[in-house]
Amino acid sequence: RLMAKATDLGDGVRMAVQAGLDEATKTIGIEAAASLAREDCLAWGKANNRERLIVLEEATGSELARLDGESRAVSFNQAITDILHDDTKSVRLIHNHPSDSSLSAADFGALTNPGVIGIEAAGHRGSRYVAFKIGKKLDVEVLTRALDAADRAIRLEIQPSFSAIRMPVDIANWAHHYFMAKGFDEAGLVRYEAILSPEKVAQLEPYQWLADRCIAAAKRAAEQAK
Repeated sequence: RLMAKATDLGDGVRMAVQAGLDEATKTIGIEAAASLAREDCLAWGKANNRERLIVLEEATGSELARLDGESRAVSFNQAITDILHDDTKSVRLIHNHPSDSSLSAADFGALTNPGVIGIEAAGHRGSRYVAFKIGKKLDVEVLTRALDAADRAIRLEIQPSFSAIRMPVDIANWAHHYFMAKGFDEAGLVRYEAILSPEKVAQLEPYQWLADRCIAAAKRAAEQAK
């Protein structure tokens, strides 16, 4: 009996180790594929000043589709729309942003599709932005309310009156969606990560107090939207 129990324990340990290895292999697979897709989008995008989208299967890192767009957007064709709407799929969307700006409202909207687990934008000046769905569903009505309320709240923080603006317009234009996404992350609406270019970090540094206020305002908006 003791020998049987030891064997069972050994099998259990081996199964646990194998499961861990399988998960690690999966993670390495999708992350390596995402890195290659990011480089592809950036190389093509910088050469053409346009956006490119690559759709990756989360489980294997396999490329399912790609599509080239314009300077500020990629419009999904029917083949990609079908993938995004398929609730048996789990895909990550990789694309580039010539403007180097954060994820847009439309980018977050892509996460409401049942087949989409995450989306990434690689900026042409070195920034990178990634958002993942929390759980299996991101409700489109909740997201819409959060986007609208956060947009208003951030605008009021940056420009409390017509004659008063607390941040240069060129910084506010790119930082707006960054603040919004950070607030959504803190509210638990999505999981968001950003790597800002050194240029953007330097631009925000004198306005960190305002950035904190804007992120807090976006967080409140997202919490109320839920």
